[in-house]
Parts: sequence; structure tokens; C-alpha cells
Amino acid sequence: MNEGDTAVIGGTPEWAASLRDGAGLVHLGPSPDGYAVEGAVVSRPAGGALPYPPGFFRRVHCDLTAAAGLAAEALTLPAPGGTVTLSRVPEAERESWRERLTAAGLTATEKNGAVIGRNNATARAEETDCVFCARYRFRMNADAGVPGAAGVLWGDDDLWCAPDLAPLRPGHLLIVSTAHRPCFGACPPALLDKLAAWRALVTAMLAGAYGLPVTFFEHGPATSQGGGACIDHAHLHCVPGLPSLRERVEAEGLRAGPYGMTGLYRRRTSYLYVEDASGPAVYPCRAALPTQFLRKAATAEGRPWRWQETYGTLATRELFLATLRALLPWADRLLSGQADSSQRSSAAVTASPNPMGSRASS
Repeated sequence: MNEGDTAVIGGTPEWAASLRDGAGLVHLGPSPDGYAVEGAVVSRPAGGALPYPPGFFRRVHCDLTAAAGLAAEALTLPAPGGTVTLSRVPEAERESWRERLTAAGLTATEKNGAVIGRNNATARAEETDCVFCARYRFRMNADAGVPGAAGVLWGDDDLWCAPDLAPLRPGHLLIVSTAHRPCFGACPPALLDKLAAWRALVTAMLAGAYGLPVTFFEHGPATSQGGGACIDHAHLHCVPGLPSLRERVEAEGLRAGPYGMTGLYRRRTSYLYVEDASGPAVYPCRAALPTQFLRKAATAEGRPWRWQETYGTLATRELFLATLRALLPWADRLLSGQADSSQRSSAAVTASPNPMGSRASS
């Protein structure tokens, strides 16, 4: 998590601008009008529940005059070691807000008319120093000059969804496990059920925004960097408009087997997961594959495919931001009205037949 990942809730754009100190500022203003993405700053309307998971921001500023209705959710957003500042709190209400901060598990103080809560919790024990875990999450986004936590379309304690940092084409998203797990084959059944629901949600969102079928793929390492994996942390690629990956995978002699990704992981066998309009397929990888095998298979001949070659370039930065602009309205539209909207849970989304994560495939 970067120090620059800041949420500003309410207040004027000028006030939000005064707090900028690096990539990852999200400004949830009081206006119901539209969305704006400018460089590493994302502006969103604050008319509904916040589309961010608990513990995703180092600093949270909430203007009670403009966004009092979102203050309760603001208390959930600071990461371990982070703070939430409630500004313009009437003097008569400060003691009450100190009590609410304490009840939320935060250490409450006051400064210059603001009530401040610090999250003194420690990071999850299972998280590591990998780029998708809390300590370094979004650091590469900051290096590339694109939003970090501010670029998350939605998320919760288990999963989060955001544009890929080195997108292969417009609309390229990642669904990432919040906790550190090597692949989705290593995840418990309840999380795979949620992943299936999120996959259905992403399909609807990308189809609505781009009018194209969606392909999902994952490198599933059962051992370090097995199955062509580059980062041993569960993340699913979601890409609209890809040509068939199956032909390219099977041209390498790989064949889908009887076990799903959970079954293969339990057998210490790495895998490739591909799902398109024809349904899901899981390919056991008993021999080593080149790193980022599926990214290469999804890229036109002669084009760069390693994310290390493309992230941070002007072209990929513009593609990341264009994806964010296109999908912010769709994400909020599809997620609004769900039962657990405070964390943007997708549990209410109906999973497709034989979805990714189906327990029957393990």
C-alpha cells in the first residue's frame, strides 16, 4: 500500500486537489454527475455506497458537511497503520464521533477541529511481500503513474477487481485474491463460489461496455511459477474480444483433463485455466511452460506480451485510464441495489452454468 493512496470523501475539488501527494487519490464528491479520470486522480459521485473494500487506503478524509451519509463507511477504509480524518465536525458532535471511532476499533484523537481515527491493527499474517499483497499492493501503479486503490472498480475482504496494469487490449481486468494464495485452485469452495459470481458480473459489465465476448484465463502454479506463472498470487485475467486461446494452448500439446483446478492443485500439478463462450477448460501442466504463456498466446504475433515490457509506457497508461473511464459507470450501475452494497459484494449475481469455481470440477 502506498502512502499516496488517499480517499477524499466530500468536499470541493479544490480541497481534494490540495491533498494530492502522489498516485492513487480518489475523490468522492457530493455531485451526482458523472465520473472523471485525470492522470492518477479518480473522481466519482458519492451518491451511494463506497465501491472500495475495507482497509484499502492509507489516508481517508471525510468532509462531514458534504458527505455525512458516507462517514460510517469511511471508518472501515483505513489500512493497518492508516488514518481516517473527519473534518468540519460540529463541536457538539465531536465526542459522539470519538465514541464511534473507538467502537470501530480505531484510536480516536482531535486536531484543529477534526476528529481522527488511527487503525492500529497489523497486516494479515498470511500476506507477503508480493506485488498483490498489502505491503506492496499498487506500488507499481504509482511507478506507472496510474491510479492504485483509486482504480479498484469494486472489492471486499476476499477479492478485488481493477484494470490490468499492462492491458492487452481495452477492458482488460484482473480479479485478485485479497489474501495471499498462489492460485485460485488453492482457494476454499466458498471463495470459488464468490469468484463464479464475480465472473458473471464481469461478463455482463464488459459485454455492456464493449459488446464483445469475454475470455478468462489464469496461470495456476502448484509450485513456484509453475504453469507459466510470473506472480504466485491468485489473479484471473478477464479480457473482451480475444481470439481463441484454446487452439494456441492445444497447439503446444496440452489437453484438458478430468480434474478441475482445485483437484490439480491438490495433486501438486500446475494448470492453465481458459474460459470463453464455449465454457471452461483446465489444462494440466506437468512440464515447465514459458513464463506468461497465456499472455503471449493472447497477443498478436510480433507484439510485446511480457507485462514488464509494456507497463508504464504512455500507450498502456492511456489504455488503463480509458478502461477505467469506460467501466466506472458500468460497475456502479451493475452493483447498485445489491444486498451487501456497503462492500459491493457480488453474491446476488447469478452464476452461469458450470461456472469457474464450480465445486463439481474439483
